[in-house]
Amino acid sequence: MKLKARPPRSGSGPTPNPDGRLALVAAGGQPRRPSSGIAFKASVLREQMRLRGLSGAALARLAQVSDATISNALAGRRLHPDTFRRIAAALAAVALVPGMDALAELGETAAR
Repeated sequence: MKLKARPPRSGSGPTPNPDGRLALVAAGGQPRRPSSGIAFKASVLREQMRLRGLSGAALARLAQVSDATISNALAGRRLHPDTFRRIAAALAAVALVPGMDALAELGETAAR
């Protein structure tokens, strides 16, 4: 049996925008929405966890999300708004550990 090459279907492949750039097109030919979500400022999240004495696993348990989600947040990746709120609420529910700043600075100085 010999196979014949099919002509390309119209509408398949990248769709050029009027300005010549390629648009992202999802299955079905509909344009994809830009990725939505909210990203934590990783350095701020890490600092807030430190001030509360929370590890990534502990924050994940409190926020009822996976460890991987916390890892993604710490990497600055975008999260679903509901997930962002859960993590923010979990952080707000934990009191700051008194003197944590002094302990952290002492630890950095002692390591030198």
